[in-house]
Amino acid sequence: MFNHVRIVRILGTFILAVAGAALLARFLSSPVQASPGDLFASPLASGDCSQANPCTLQTALVQAQHGDAIYLSQGTYTSTAAAVATITRSVTLYGGWDGTMTSPPVRDPQTNITTLDGEGQRRVVYIDGQYISVGPTLVGLRLINGAITGSGGGIYSRWTSPIISGCHILTNTASVWGGGIYSDFDSDVTLIDNVVRFNSADSGGGIYLRYPTASTLIGNHVFSNSAGSNGGGIHLDHAHNAMLTDNDIYSNTAASSSGGIYIYTSNSITLTNNRIYNNTAQTWEGGGLYSFDGDNTTLIGNHIHHNTASAHSGGGVALSNSNGATLMSNTIYSNTADLNGGGVYLSNSLDSTMSGNHIYWNMTGSDGAGVLVIYGDRSTLTSNQIYMHTASSNGGGGLVLRSSPTSTLTSNAIYSNTAGGYGGGIYIFDSDSTDLMGNWVYRNTVGTWHGGGINLTVSDNIMLTNNMVLENRLNGTGNGAGMVINNSTVQAVHTTVARNSGGNGQGVYVWNVGSLTMTNTILVSHTIGIGTLGSSAVLTATLWGEGPWANITPTVGGYMSIYTGTINVEGDPSFVDPDSGDYHILPGSAASNQGVGTHVTRDFDGETRVGPPDLGADEYVLQAYLPLALRNFQ
Repeated sequence: MFNHVRIVRILGTFILAVAGAALLARFLSSPVQASPGDLFASPLASGDCSQANPCTLQTALVQAQHGDAIYLSQGTYTSTAAAVATITRSVTLYGGWDGTMTSPPVRDPQTNITTLDGEGQRRVVYIDGQYISVGPTLVGLRLINGAITGSGGGIYSRWTSPIISGCHILTNTASVWGGGIYSDFDSDVTLIDNVVRFNSADSGGGIYLRYPTASTLIGNHVFSNSAGSNGGGIHLDHAHNAMLTDNDIYSNTAASSSGGIYIYTSNSITLTNNRIYNNTAQTWEGGGLYSFDGDNTTLIGNHIHHNTASAHSGGGVALSNSNGATLMSNTIYSNTADLNGGGVYLSNSLDSTMSGNHIYWNMTGSDGAGVLVIYGDRSTLTSNQIYMHTASSNGGGGLVLRSSPTSTLTSNAIYSNTAGGYGGGIYIFDSDSTDLMGNWVYRNTVGTWHGGGINLTVSDNIMLTNNMVLENRLNGTGNGAGMVINNSTVQAVHTTVARNSGGNGQGVYVWNVGSLTMTNTILVSHTIGIGTLGSSAVLTATLWGEGPWANITPTVGGYMSIYTGTINVEGDPSFVDPDSGDYHILPGSAASNQGVGTHVTRDFDGETRVGPPDLGADEYVLQAYLPLALRNFQ
């Protein structure tokens, strides 16, 4: 279950970060009374660093003491040293000073563009924090054309707590890590409202943060960066407790993993309300985001779309060896993976939680176009909408759960997905003791084989409760248009299976030494209601329909393979609006009060079952409405 204490911590930190951003924004463009510790620099100056007589940047950096501010006028600053600016004290560099000689100094970085240019021959900024107790601050600067054989072409920072705000970090290169920004063993890194663009490195083309104790990234635009291996936009390496909020990370490319963000061996990373799109991982996982070997990664409210894993898995998001991951209220769409998990790919990640996500229009060349979970014991998926996906060759158009026992799927809407081979909506393989409760599986399609809606294969002790399996289809010659049980043991209680079609026409099909027990079922409007082959099915209390809702043939199976019990009802299920997908029942339904008692006390909508229960997933509950005249006074 999702830890609400974590939510409070996350929101609290976010509020503090936003407050910090607002405070920093005051310094981006405002008049400030010059203080005795202020120094002033201009590209061609040679004065004493006063406001009336500015000096060079290098002179100001030599004269500055801890706590001083250096105001840089517009123009381009260069150097013949190893870096354009080498910072060894806790100073603040302000870009955008208008160069006027009277107090107070006025800054406008957008109008008075202040550029530090590495000219393709050196780093732009080098921060050595070995003797700095408080990190330096860079505000409103344009840092361009840094180049280094090593790490940190634009900014290299180590052993301090830099704050970088409102800067443009462009066209920098590093042969190793962090083309735009490289942070090494900094205690705290704060990046706010920066543009990081057109940078390149072997890893972390835009930004590389290594071993910070805490990192905060808010409102940055990180785009069009490239990496020769991992993390085209951002690479977080042992960056525990990092928080990324309201950033735009797009159009980045990595030759290996994660075009957008690569998270490596970093615990408790939180991403909130970011937009991650149009990124590409060319040969490995995670077109948009890839987290490897870091526990408790949390994604809340992000928009992740149009990313590509060109040759592997996880077009939008890939999490591997990431126990305790949480994905909540994200929108993940139009991502593509060549192999598995077009939208989301969870691998070797135990105890993951997905809740309230909208996942749609993703594609994959193999399995799990929407979501694929593999080796993910105790995964929990609740109240997600997973729809309109295409798994072109194999299984699980919407969702694949593979080798992930003791998992739970609750109140998900899985609809309009397509799989080339099996399990148009859901494909569960080798995942014993998995529970499906209150899911709506609707209008999914399989192109060739089995299980238009749900395919359960090699999985024992599967429990289905209050699920609706509706209007799914097989386009080939396979079995189980609604649901197929293959070499699995399944118990289904209060299931509505209706109007599934195609293939060999069964609403439910059990085969290959499978075993199915169905209790309190609506099973209507199929060519064959239920079929078996080399398997057994036991049905207790079933509505078989009548007239247009009748199955043409209720059961087809070998000798003594299907047992229908003593309660078999023929009649109209009286669904509310089946042509629009509403399969709740109306008063007078033939399903009303025909069930037997079970452990299930609530229905598909969470409403209490009373008396002899109704058949199927829905329990009709009489709604009491006040007269309009009375309601107007409530």
